Amino acid sequence: MQLLEQFMEEVEKMPKPEFLIEELLIPRRYLLLVGRTGIGKSLLATQLTFCFASGEPWVGFEVKPRQVTYINLELTDHQLWERLKVQAKDFKLVHEPAIESRPFHSMEEAELKAIMAASPKPEVVIIDSFRHVYRGKMNDNDQQAKWVEKLQALEAELDLGIVLVQNTGKAKQFLEIGSTDTSIGASELANRAVSVMVAEAHQERTEHGHYGSKASDKVDLHIPKYGCAVKKPNTQQLKLNRDTLLFEVVKS
Repeated sequence: MQLLEQFMEEVEKMPKPEFLIEELLIPRRYLLLVGRTGIGKSLLATQLTFCFASGEPWVGFEVKPRQVTYINLELTDHQLWERLKVQAKDFKLVHEPAIESRPFHSMEEAELKAIMAASPKPEVVIIDSFRHVYRGKMNDNDQQAKWVEKLQALEAELDLGIVLVQNTGKAKQFLEIGSTDTSIGASELANRAVSVMVAEAHQERTEHGHYGSKASDKVDLHIPKYGCAVKKPNTQQLKLNRDTLLFEVVKS
């Protein structure tokens, strides 16, 4: 036990954790990327893989070059191959990323740990997606909390950061009321993340002054720390065209 002044002085002298993604991810924590199926989450995840491998910015945020492992459980091998082939052309790699591809495979905890500890030792692991590594009920907070605790123990034991991709059909509700509970079912996964990013179809202002989803080739990326429910058009345009999708980070 320490007195307040002693505690404050000691912590002030400690080195601050170096970010992996500016403002969004640090070592031993996880970033949660959520959105409906087909919105472009896997596209963002493979893009981020190359950003870690090269040190290039990701959707406007600085990224530290790190050894990264991308775990694909969503795309077929040929789909992933086509995507990586296109994206790789735009990057000069500092580290060669590791790819673990097991399409539609339900991964056990022991398998996940083995991949995280494998050589080359990753400093960042991108898991695409949560539904293939979590065996519990999506709406059960207690089950999710126990799973997240195991994930956090792995982060600490292996000293790495994690990006966790999650499919949800409720991202629009997240934007309307700003509730992590409705975005993914149970709230534990979002509440324990260091940051949450919500991918949602581009929001267009209607003739009545409200925002509504409109089919387009644009995806808005909402970040809770900047305000999820965007009520005014105050956006940062990003030059990130991949497979005809344009991503914009929306900050209120």
